[in-house]
Amino acid sequence: MSGAPAAGADELTGNIAWTTDYRFRGESLSNRLPAVQGGLDFGHSSGLFAGVFASSVRLPRTNTRMVAQFYGGYVHELSEGLTAEAGVVRYDYWRSALPYADDYTEGFVGVAAERWSMRLYGTPNYAGSGAAAGYLEAAVSRELLPRVHGSLHAGFLFSGPSDYYYSEYYKTRRLDVRAGVAADFSWVQAEVAVVAVAASHGDCANGTHRCSPGVVLTLRHGF
Repeated sequence: MSGAPAAGADELTGNIAWTTDYRFRGESLSNRLPAVQGGLDFGHSSGLFAGVFASSVRLPRTNTRMVAQFYGGYVHELSEGLTAEAGVVRYDYWRSALPYADDYTEGFVGVAAERWSMRLYGTPNYAGSGAAAGYLEAAVSRELLPRVHGSLHAGFLFSGPSDYYYSEYYKTRRLDVRAGVAADFSWVQAEVAVVAVAASHGDCANGTHRCSPGVVLTLRHGF
């Protein structure tokens, strides 16, 4: 899910991407293999926004091959350069051997400025586990050179008891960090990022190797 657009003129944007490893909250959802992604975002002058993001994934437990995020919300300008937002995001895992097993919905609130943002997500049923959970994230970015930006993102996932004691989301505490450098060219943006996760053995879904540190290359084209 991308950041909410600032209130202004109506705008529709999209992007397609290829990445060497699709990391979601630190965890590899592509089994540390390449993934193809795409998304559309619409922002209305009233402050309402909506969008969709989809990516190929590899989740052997449920034979899932694609996940889609559908989201919408409202962004309000608090002062010049500072906005607040609230919304909902739905996660749908497609081609799953266990239909609806991992699907869930989160609400979120956040604040953002030109070079930093913070969001808090919450759900009563994280990844279909039955566990109430929250995810707090913060991100900063800075121009390093003309058309070159650096970014740093940190997030903390926390959950309560799940429906099953052996669930990977049973009382989870997981910290993820991502540091990257992106360069904008005439037709593509290239980003190299280092991802690391601090999690106990049972706190990484679908196998602990999915939370191992790694370097991720992403090529993205916007339109």
